[in-house]
Amino acid sequence: WGAGNSGALGGGDRHGRLVPEKIEALADERAIAVSAGCLHSLVITDDGEKSPLDRRWRPRGDVWSFGSGLDGNLGHGDR
Repeated sequence: WGAGNSGALGGGDRHGRLVPEKIEALADERAIAVSAGCLHSLVITDDGEKSPLDRRWRPRGDVWSFGSGLDGNLGHGDR
């Protein structure tokens, strides 16, 4: 929830939210870390699996970013 400037809430628009909402693009993902800036947000997801050799959990996943890409904040290679 928050102001939603520059799409920072991940809802696909720039509208503010008074209460938390599910981000539909992440509905089937397992978020393990979230970081929110003033105009952008990042989510790390985990698709981890147990290693067949030692049975330890090996995290692997994706980094999702949304909001303002000003100054390269999103890491997409553009602004």
